[in-house]
Amino acid sequence: MFQEVSQKQIASTTQGIIHGANEALLISQIAIDSRQIFHPHKTLFVALKGAKADGAEFIPQLVKSGVKTFLVNADFVERIYEDTCFIKVPDTRRALQLLAKYQRSLFANPVISITGSNGKTIVKEWLGQILGQKYSVAKSPKSYNSQIGVPLSIFGIEAYHQVAILEAGISKEGEMAALEEMIKPNLGIFTNLGTAHQEGFESLESKLQYKLSLFRDSNFLIYCKDQVDVSEKIEGTFSSQKLIGWSDRAGSEFTRSVKVKANGARLILMKSDLSTHTFQVPFTDVASLENITHVIVAAMTLGQSVESIQEGVTHLKSVDMRLTLKPGVNDSLLIDDTYNNDLAGLKVALDFMQQQRVKRRKILILSDLLQQGSPEKIYAEVAELIKKYQFDQLLGVGKEIFFLKNEFPDSFKGFSSTENLLNHLDPETFQ
Repeated sequence: MFQEVSQKQIASTTQGIIHGANEALLISQIAIDSRQIFHPHKTLFVALKGAKADGAEFIPQLVKSGVKTFLVNADFVERIYEDTCFIKVPDTRRALQLLAKYQRSLFANPVISITGSNGKTIVKEWLGQILGQKYSVAKSPKSYNSQIGVPLSIFGIEAYHQVAILEAGISKEGEMAALEEMIKPNLGIFTNLGTAHQEGFESLESKLQYKLSLFRDSNFLIYCKDQVDVSEKIEGTFSSQKLIGWSDRAGSEFTRSVKVKANGARLILMKSDLSTHTFQVPFTDVASLENITHVIVAAMTLGQSVESIQEGVTHLKSVDMRLTLKPGVNDSLLIDDTYNNDLAGLKVALDFMQQQRVKRRKILILSDLLQQGSPEKIYAEVAELIKKYQFDQLLGVGKEIFFLKNEFPDSFKGFSSTENLLNHLDPETFQ
């Protein structure tokens, strides 16, 4: 959702000093990786300095490729390039966060944020799948929950999205303040408290306090009351009006009971008004049952019907189906990202493919991207990605995916359903 802004607006937002402004040029995309630029003249390149590389080193080649606008550290010494703008800031990472804060302020729909020691990504993915049956959902790609990952996630929120789900992860004291400033969640989910990254905190209690600061201004916070230390801290910090606790013991907003069966479990939630709702879930282990309870409570809080939630739970996929690299027959490589099916996930998967330095034929099998907004706009962006990564063959499954046929008449083959694809798929084709 990087809404078009002028170079001067970027300088103002990031508190930077501008050199070589072009009044007529509007920026609509942002990049921190020189390999992921699609419209150079509309892109702001943020030169981040990392442990292994300095983004500023790529500026000369980016100028040649058509990039006009750069966000650089104050000590950067620029060469004179015609029609090029440099915005100098004390810290490019902080400037990136300030841009994300501004872009987040333009999104008026609900933002859900998840933090805790474990389960953040699973809860995000499952909740996204369930809400995605009815709404257009934006969510953090993979585990983009860091000081840089969160801004990139926010830039992925488009105007057509109806809800956004963002992870927030910290590894030391003081980091959550910047994440909270950017995310400003309406609904929060605290998964649990463990010892991960404990070396960055004075104590477990200190880590909990920093994590909970994410929800300072949220309207609601979902948590498990059975984690005694966590619930005591939450209930001593926030107003009871914003707290939505669930527990296996009576006396919570949601009281849970679980009956384990051979192929899953029956999860029963009784609300404080004594209404009772039953869900069949395909899990029996404690961690998955905890995660799915967070998800169901969140979906109910957001107004999803029990029937819709059950439908989503029934079709949840295993987490190990997320972006895995598998060896195939005939010396082929298969990148399996069937867990994600949205534009952000596709971008991550294609970039992952590029990192494999593939020199063989590249084939993309893609189904409809459901609940993603205007098909014309979405598939125009998909077409750009396909052109950039230069696929040899495209196999599409669904109805809307046929928008790509006009762009790729020679390489696109479309199928109405997965069954139809499998019936016509000849393994010999992929030798």
